Amino acid sequence: MILDVRPDRRSTATDATQRRRVRFGRAWGLLLAGCALVGCATGGTALPPITDAPTGEYQPGKFVWFDLLTEDAEAARAFYQQLFDWTFDDSDGPAGYSVIRHGGVAIGGIAKIEDEIDASEAIWLGSLSVEDVDAAAKTAAARGGEVIEAATDVAGRGRLAITRDPSGAELGVLRSATGDPVDQKPAAGRWLWTELVTDDSKTAEAFYAELVGYRVQTVETGDDLVYRVVGRDGRARAGIVEVKWKNVEPNWLPYVGVADLNTTIRSAQTRGGKLLLRNGDIAILTDPTGGAIGVQQLAGGTK
Repeated sequence: MILDVRPDRRSTATDATQRRRVRFGRAWGLLLAGCALVGCATGGTALPPITDAPTGEYQPGKFVWFDLLTEDAEAARAFYQQLFDWTFDDSDGPAGYSVIRHGGVAIGGIAKIEDEIDASEAIWLGSLSVEDVDAAAKTAAARGGEVIEAATDVAGRGRLAITRDPSGAELGVLRSATGDPVDQKPAAGRWLWTELVTDDSKTAEAFYAELVGYRVQTVETGDDLVYRVVGRDGRARAGIVEVKWKNVEPNWLPYVGVADLNTTIRSAQTRGGKLLLRNGDIAILTDPTGGAIGVQQLAGGTK
């Protein structure tokens, strides 16, 4: 499950949520002005595609890309390079943007932002494949969500809008210019799963069913939590879990597969990261810039 926890900085959950929403909106405004993400379309600069070669395949409902928005991209790159053996390529993108690669394959991005208001929170933003970005944005607004950035054609990347669901979780909806990455077997250092933690799972179920056609299967976990697996076209794509903790903000959390959970946790802690939660074969970490990320032990590894 996702924790986006900074209890030492919160007076109330409501105030903290509002601060994060204000900051997120400002971050995107800065990115627009600086041509680091969506604004590249109007600035004439192409944003690298999400696949190295066209796939000709679309998988609506799949999380196909993740971008880390951070004020300290250098620290983030150093941390994740050591933690997951990621490498970074800034030769094809705009200034301040690096493509994350693992084994030579593009899997995400890191965007440097400048924000004098709040310098301690990085944000992972997932991009969800949809058939029609404009229709998805309209659905988000009509179903109690919000459109943070209207649908825009981003040269190289595709058509993209940034939305917020009724609980406040931010999400990109994307129709990639090159198609979606093909499904791969789980591997260390690659995206493994994506999870929404929300304080209103019923509303989330209805919202994402309309947004992207998700169907829901409930799973009893045995620890007083009801876990919801969502997907479409016969494929599980993400999870939803409901928690009502004051210092947990609703948002989407990406998970990365790891070969050795204990080693990963120790490596993160020695490099300025923090362990927020461990439960069996999963853990939630924050990087030195404040970005929360999940890690899960792959089968056959050491817990």
